[in-house]
Formats: sequence, structure tokens, C-alpha cells
Amino acid sequence: MKMKTIWKVVVLSLFCVSMLSCSKNETDLGPLQADFTVDKQEIAAGDSVMFSDRSQGMPSRLQWIFEGGSPDTSILANPVIVYELPGTYKVTLVTTRGNVSHEVVREDYITVGYGPLTADFATANTVVYIQEEITFENLTKGVATSWEWVFKSADHEVKYTDSDPKVVFENPGVYDVTLTVSNPEYSDITEKIGYLTVLDPRDLNADFDVAYSTVPTGYDVRFFDASIGLAESWQWEFEGASSSTSNEKEPIVRYAQPGIYGVKLTVSNEYTSKTVVKERAIRVVDNSDLALLIPFDRNVTDLSANALSPQVQGVAPSFNGVDRSGAGGKVATFGGAGGLVIPDHDALNFSSQNYTVSVWVRSSNTSRMMVWQESGKNGSGDNQTWLRLGDNTTDRKMRFATEDATGGFILNSDRSTTDGKWNHVVCVRNGNRSIIYVNGMLVREGTTNTVKVVSNAGPFKIALQEMVAGFDNYFRGDLDDLIIYKKALSETEVKTLFEF
Repeated sequence: MKMKTIWKVVVLSLFCVSMLSCSKNETDLGPLQADFTVDKQEIAAGDSVMFSDRSQGMPSRLQWIFEGGSPDTSILANPVIVYELPGTYKVTLVTTRGNVSHEVVREDYITVGYGPLTADFATANTVVYIQEEITFENLTKGVATSWEWVFKSADHEVKYTDSDPKVVFENPGVYDVTLTVSNPEYSDITEKIGYLTVLDPRDLNADFDVAYSTVPTGYDVRFFDASIGLAESWQWEFEGASSSTSNEKEPIVRYAQPGIYGVKLTVSNEYTSKTVVKERAIRVVDNSDLALLIPFDRNVTDLSANALSPQVQGVAPSFNGVDRSGAGGKVATFGGAGGLVIPDHDALNFSSQNYTVSVWVRSSNTSRMMVWQESGKNGSGDNQTWLRLGDNTTDRKMRFATEDATGGFILNSDRSTTDGKWNHVVCVRNGNRSIIYVNGMLVREGTTNTVKVVSNAGPFKIALQEMVAGFDNYFRGDLDDLIIYKKALSETEVKTLFEF
């Protein structure tokens, strides 16, 4: 037999064996039977279902169809499907192997309920004008089928039932907004008090604010328009400032001389013009030998050229109180559990030099508490100076100390400054003299044999006392306008500060 013929016989034999084997393997796979399971059949809207293929017969291809699901089709073995809307939904699985296919259809298989609701909303602006359309965006979580919006001011009430209403207000005022959402199974409500301010552009209320109401000479003072209404132009008049007028919305001016200065603002639009005058808008103190100035206007920033950085120790002060002029947010309130620490700095190392520490105090607490302290961590014999209140209720209601290794000198006073009112307390060291002023009046003075070296490498403390092992004698009350000079102010200068 020829070799070519032999090879043809071999190849044909192998083909026949292969075909018989394939036919046998196909038969061994068994019939194709589509089937699947799920991790849950009942869910709330927005939840997901995991499907798992359990088909028999080794299908080579899967095709899922999910009525109401997202995604609505899949070829994966274990797809995860999200159902956003309530209802009952059909699931179909088609399996394929070669030319053979099998389908399973399960009607009303997945039940999606409404689920709980969390009402919420937002707007692009919270200040609008009458006749101006504003859209309220419904941010409710869950599926709601009804919405009730209530917009209520002191004099008017408006209701809407749209999901995302476009509202036009006819009357000015501050409006509370309430949204109630419901579906057949759940409901929820949210209320935002004073959420929306509706203004009439024909009515202006002129007002302004200043970043810091007590500043040193030469400081850049920024003024802010705080008028209510649609102001389109501004005319400022600054008494005693480097620039006497401005038409900017937020002008910056400087003051070259100490004093109390008035500011006038006129705001206008096409309908009207309104004016506000504040006779004591800004207090300007002398910058000569100024070591520290913390106005406590919403923060603890030092406005002196040294720009020192107070660090919070314990609980930080709040800034919600009203100052001696009736302005809110411009005092520091200490709750007796924290204070401020300024790291050691030459500006507050008084050594044997003269110095003055001025501060406004308001407190009703009569227990021992430190207002300020320079150095003094190591107690008796340490270089230090401080003002402490409430050591007793008789002759030590106020104490001004100067001390070094040669001994201490403490000036005691029976004058109370914890009567719940604002009191201006000034401590002056002038050579070997120690002096205390309250509200512009000298209340106590004394003389030492030697001038005390009152500073070392310790930090300066506000509203607490540093001890060998931590802090104590925390201040409880309000502090305002802490001013420190590296010079001894005269009685006249102290009285001027009080009048500020």
C-alpha cells in the first residue's frame, strides 16, 4: 500500500474517533435547564438584588432580562440589579449551548416596596427679591408620591405641592420652609427656620460692619456693607481716616491718629437711598511701643506689628457675646476650662522695663481666676507678672504681681470687677511703682525697693495660670480689647483708653 494512502486512512480514523468522542461528551452534559436563585425577593425602592445562575447542562451563554431593573439586561453569572421604583417585576433567564436553548420566566418575582423617606431640599440662593422666581430642589431620599411645601413668614404663608416647585414671592420677609413628603407606606418632614429672606428692592436698610473695631494707628481697616436690600451704589464718609470718602462696597482705610471715629454710609438703588451713621464706629489706639493688641472680634488675632499667634489651651473661647458698645460677636467668652498661650517672644519679655496691660473684663464669678500671666510656671521666686481676681472676697478681690528671684511684690485691691458688668482694668509697672486702674480711676498703687525682672523664657497666658504641672485658675467670663504696651501709660492715657 502506498504511503499517501496509509496517511489518508489514519486521518480518517482519527476524525471518526473525534466525532464519536464529541457526540459522547455532548450527551454526557445532560439536558439544558435554565434556573436561578436570588438573595432576596422583597426589597425597598433603591435597594439591589443579587441573582445567581443555577442552570443545568453547562450553558455556554446566559442572557438575563430584568423588568424594572437597572441594568435591565446582563450576561453575567451573578449580576447585581438595582430597582428604583416600587412594583412587582418579571425576571427572564435564557441559557444557550450550541444550537440548544432553554428559558425560564418568573412573573411577579421581585417585589419592590416604597421604603422609608428622608425629606430634604436646597436652593441656589437663600436671599431673593419679590417677583423673582426661585426653584426649590427636592433632595428627598427614597420614593415619594406626594410633596407639601409650606413657606411661612410672620405675616404670610404660601403652599405648593410640586416635587421641585418654582416659587415667586409677593411679600418680603424671612420665611420658614417646611417640606412634608409621603408615599403609601412612609412619610417624613423637615423644617428649616428662617431659611429664606425675601427682599423688596424698593426698600433699603443701610448698615455696615468692620473687621476689627479696635485697631492700632496705621492699620488697614476693612469695612463691610451689611445693608439689607438691593444696594447698587455705596457712598462712605470716614471721619479722621486717610481717605475721607469711598464708593467701594468694601473699602480699606487707615487712621494716623488715635481716637474714636464716626463712619457714615449711604446706599442707593434706582428706587431709594438710605443712610446710617455710627458715631463710634472705630477705636484707634496709639501704635507707639505697642506689644500686643487682640480685639477679640470673632477671633484671637493680634493686630500689633508683632503679629503674635495665641494658641488654644484646653477649651477654645467662643465669640457669641456682646461688647460694651452692644455689638455681637466681638468678645471672647471663656468657660473656665481653657485659655490662650502665646509662645515666648521678645515683645512680651518685659524684664525690668516699664509696661502696661489693659483689658476689658466682664464676669460674675467670684472664685480665683487668672486674667493674664507672663512667665511664672515655677511659682514663687520665678520671674513673673500677672493679674488675678478673686483670691478672697475681702481685700484680695484683685491682685497685680511682679516677682523675681529676689522676692515678690503683690498689689492687692478690695475693688470688685466681677459684678457682671464691663470693667476696664489696667496694670502699670513704672520703675519700682505698681499701679492698678479700674474704669479710668487709680484704685491702688505701691512701691518696691528694687525693680523686679518679671520675664524669663516662659509663654504669656490669657485666661489661665500655668503651674509647675499644668494649668489652673481658669477665667470664667468675657474678655475684650487686650492691649499691652512696653511703656508705662500715664493716668491721662489710661483714662483715654477707658473712654474708648
